[in-house]
Amino acid sequence: MMRRIENLDDFLALLNSVKPYGNGRFQALCPGHSDTDPSLSVWQEGDRICIKCFAGCSQMQILSLIDLKPADLNLKEAGKRKSRGDTSGKNAETVKHPQRKSTKSRLNPHRDTVSPPVEHLETPGTALGVNIEQLAETKQLPVSFLQNLGISNSKWGKDPAVRIPYFDTEGNEISVRYRVGLQGKKGRFKWRRGDHVRLYGLWRLDVIKSSGWCLLLEGESDCWTMWYHDLPALGIPGKGTWKPEWSVCLQGIEVILWQEPDALELPAKVAQDIPTIKVITATEIKDVSEAHCQGYDIPRYFAKLRLEARCFSEIQAECENAELAALRNDAIPVLQSETDIIDYISNAFRALGYGGDLTTPVLTYLSATSRLLAMRTGSMLAHLLLLAVSSAGKSFAWTLTRLLLPEDAYVEIDAASPRVLIYGDFDLQHKVLIYSEADSLPSGEDNPAASALRNLLQDGYLHYQVTVKAQDTGKFEVITINKHGPTTLITTSTRPLPDQLQTRIFTHEVVSDPRQVKDALTIQGKIEDGTFTIRQDQNLVAYQAYLQALSPWHVRVPFASKLAEMIAEKHASPRLQRDYQRILALIKSVAILRHPHRKHDGDGALLAEIEDYAVVYHLLRDTYSATVTGASEKVRKLVGFVAQLAQDGAAVSQADLVRNLESNKANISRDVKVARRNGWLVNRESRKGYPADLQLGEPLPEKSELPIPQSLEVFQGVPRCSTQVETPNPTQNEAKCASYEAGVSPFPGFQGNSLTPLSGWEIEL
Repeated sequence: MMRRIENLDDFLALLNSVKPYGNGRFQALCPGHSDTDPSLSVWQEGDRICIKCFAGCSQMQILSLIDLKPADLNLKEAGKRKSRGDTSGKNAETVKHPQRKSTKSRLNPHRDTVSPPVEHLETPGTALGVNIEQLAETKQLPVSFLQNLGISNSKWGKDPAVRIPYFDTEGNEISVRYRVGLQGKKGRFKWRRGDHVRLYGLWRLDVIKSSGWCLLLEGESDCWTMWYHDLPALGIPGKGTWKPEWSVCLQGIEVILWQEPDALELPAKVAQDIPTIKVITATEIKDVSEAHCQGYDIPRYFAKLRLEARCFSEIQAECENAELAALRNDAIPVLQSETDIIDYISNAFRALGYGGDLTTPVLTYLSATSRLLAMRTGSMLAHLLLLAVSSAGKSFAWTLTRLLLPEDAYVEIDAASPRVLIYGDFDLQHKVLIYSEADSLPSGEDNPAASALRNLLQDGYLHYQVTVKAQDTGKFEVITINKHGPTTLITTSTRPLPDQLQTRIFTHEVVSDPRQVKDALTIQGKIEDGTFTIRQDQNLVAYQAYLQALSPWHVRVPFASKLAEMIAEKHASPRLQRDYQRILALIKSVAILRHPHRKHDGDGALLAEIEDYAVVYHLLRDTYSATVTGASEKVRKLVGFVAQLAQDGAAVSQADLVRNLESNKANISRDVKVARRNGWLVNRESRKGYPADLQLGEPLPEKSELPIPQSLEVFQGVPRCSTQVETPNPTQNEAKCASYEAGVSPFPGFQGNSLTPLSGWEIEL
């Protein structure tokens, strides 16, 4: 016999061991399982009675055991029945309920009504199976609606089951999952033999993208409920089945994950691949289906929840609040310093004993900082190759940079097998990957290990397939090794890298002229005789640890489109697409370091400013031209000098160049090789052991330079990021604009193309 209830007391009278626990809520023994410690929570919201079993019993399971249905929890409907002449007394028993209508049919008269109740199998969810009619009643959805999704009755063995097809974006069936029971947490689902786990709902992807957002759910039935209410959703078949490659189809849209009570680790797992993900944490309502069955106005309910969804990074930072607060406290000297952070870093390198031009260590530091950035498809971090002859100080620049980073910020690989990166137990996410010598890098254009490295640099994560023999069957099978990034590569070499790898990396030639050597020797001498004391800035180490705890950093460059246009006007080679992304990564790195003085847009992204580009411009002026054209300033100077000496057909040897240029024999030899390899110089002397007879060859490529910051300052079309954020006035900083035009940096730490410590910085000399 079925019962009717008219208020909360009527419902509580059907339960055992009822007791209040504050805020109008009650606890009771759950009739759905053998309950000795009250685990059923009961409360009233408006005209609806809400229930939740913290042991996991479903609403339908609980209500069926006390002769109720979900509609009976809607007290407003109970009042209507009474006003129509229904005078049944409190808790009165009746033969059957009147025919119920779907709440959706009132919202959309074109939708089918929910099918009338059907006879249950004796034990739903056991070996007797389940059919589509039972499933439709449990989820309070029309049978015809489910059938329109391709869902149908089938068999699993001898027992009835519900067949749930998975389609791709083109509507082709790619997998099938069977629901073989209604109850229980395990054993309810079976995959068709040979099928792989897929993301459910891909055929609706165009509709989802047009809406601009998507709710990511566990299971198919919650997706049905969302689709029934014309809301965008995709389903993860289970909390442990998330695949990194699924994130590709969700790019460019707002993704909100519904976190069920037993899926505490799922948000962190998805956030590795979708850093911008927002999270709705289930509290009283376990899932979307339960909310629908309890009579919630689903569109209105999710409009509210969408506004309340929180960024995973914020939730994570809150969970780690104590550690984060401690890191921030250690970094306060840097956060509150009146010295610009670029000058602060420059002074830290001076204090560590770096003599001469500071471009190399500061550029290396910015490259390392780019590890903290969030990545999207097509973006790239500021990977860096430090190129120079032996003993020029390229490894020293990284060694000092490492002293200004926390130990967990980098993974360092010295002489090792090429596959160490793949099989080693390394965490590469938001880390610097340092190969002290490029010779240890996986090499060869067709080498699978080299391909895995290139994918890490390009895609932001390492993926590598390998064939292994299964221990249980003895058969060979293919497994995929995935390692999450993003990861910034820094390496050193005396010669360029293979072409495919070279295009993914900025090549920076380390200064090794006589003046640089003299400055380096001077500092070394002072260290040895005790007149210079090396000091490591632990505050800067703490600052990097603090920045890493807040990663990934979402940074936007408001003037990026104008910068791209101006770069393309000067030199439109294919590799510029990657160079442009690395330039943006360096700009964003400067913005991260200066984040206390930067604004955010309406989506919470940090906004870079043109002053951040100015730093990159002064660091990259020579490196950029050499990377794009292959001809560094030194090579251009050398070819120009050959042109002068070779007038009237005179022979020019390398010894002539060493005598007349301010460089050593090793540097001259290397630059000549570069010029000859590119055809800009030719050697007319073919006899071995004889001095070279250098002459001009092909013309040098046109010099490609970065746009000066002034040209971006006066650009009037910088888009506004949000109505909440003011775009900098293009007419500001006129003094700085003038200095750009003159080729002088507007920052005290820069002197021409080098960096020197501020006058107020105390260094023991």
